[in-house]
Amino acid sequence: MPPPVATALQSAPSPADIVATAQGLVPYLRAEAASCEAERRVSDRTIAMLTESRLFDIVKPRRYGGWEMGWDVFADAVIAIATGCGSTGWVYSVVGGHGPIVARFGTDFMDEMWGAEPNALVSSSRRLAGEVAPVPGGYRGGGIAGFSSGCLNADWVLVENMPVSGEARPLTILLPIADVEILDTWHAMGLAGTGSHDVRFRDVFIPAHRTWFPGKAPQGDAIDGPIFRFPHLGGPFALPSVLLGIAIAGIEHFSALPHGRAARQGGSMADQQSMQMRIGESAVELDAALALLRLKVRELMRALSDESIAPKGEHAVLPPGGVSARYDQAVSTYIAHTAYRALDRLMVAAGANQLLLSEPFQRCFRDALAGLQQPSNNWDGGRTNGGRDLLDRFKPASAALPSIHGTAQILQSSKQRNRPS
Repeated sequence: MPPPVATALQSAPSPADIVATAQGLVPYLRAEAASCEAERRVSDRTIAMLTESRLFDIVKPRRYGGWEMGWDVFADAVIAIATGCGSTGWVYSVVGGHGPIVARFGTDFMDEMWGAEPNALVSSSRRLAGEVAPVPGGYRGGGIAGFSSGCLNADWVLVENMPVSGEARPLTILLPIADVEILDTWHAMGLAGTGSHDVRFRDVFIPAHRTWFPGKAPQGDAIDGPIFRFPHLGGPFALPSVLLGIAIAGIEHFSALPHGRAARQGGSMADQQSMQMRIGESAVELDAALALLRLKVRELMRALSDESIAPKGEHAVLPPGGVSARYDQAVSTYIAHTAYRALDRLMVAAGANQLLLSEPFQRCFRDALAGLQQPSNNWDGGRTNGGRDLLDRFKPASAALPSIHGTAQILQSSKQRNRPS
């Protein structure tokens, strides 16, 4: 049975202590980063250390031994872990943020999962093929789901967008790891240690309490609180936080390199103005992106904490976090894009030694590039949504375009005015 609420509350540390705990793991994670990449998975030892440090409890429901702290605390923990190892940071950001996600299913499922294994972890994936069909008590079917980061470390796998035979509405389903086959598909140039393999399941039964769709009432008790009100699957700003952590580590690694390199013109590369300019610009970019992330995720938590306020942002040119999902996406993807750009600026000045796969800076560069391929980190999509949001909010009432007929009349009048007398 889950521990009493009082036990979880009494044992909760401060947010600063939690982040300090995550930062304390950085030396170990950096020492293990090459092995994580080579093995193409986060080790069981690393997962055990994260578990024993209770970093998986940040946004986990109190009812099941968690702390129900804010997404802002979680983001700072993700950044810290990712400065140690990008792949570990990515897996942690995904599986560590799933507590509020599975809460939508209701306590019937959470009792089943955390009652059997109090430290159970959930990876996630998106359906690539297959469907399920309604049967008494739930659904039955099979399929393949893609890019399940952390599935090698998980006890359950969440599958999004699973079609239902004869119904228009897809489901999000939860499967015990014993019901899936992990396919060896993740051979990647970056974030290789995430183990983001495809998973396959065949003719499995999914009880109704392991299914969810928007608007479905939780089965069992419902759990409420600010972190549970975020409407999307996945932690807000979690994946850009990974890229920020990777980029912060990258600039640390890079800044140590020029001191040991002689410039062809004589002296140290560290004394060259061009090197100083590149490092300075990248550092300030990351500083600004970090400040932006912390601002937006804290604004989001304020918006989630008091639904009666629900600020609409009518008077804000740039809406606060949590007010506009489209603008939040623009901010989120900008942070990810900025993190990669900071490393890209340095990579072109890194020298031939940094082409070696074993180099920590190059690993950071590849991990950031790989993380940028996640659709939710795509800058083109994000800035498009952000621009569309502003255009829609500030569109004048009289901005309707003339009809085709009206345009023809305007052109005809113009011709008549310009006809020589």
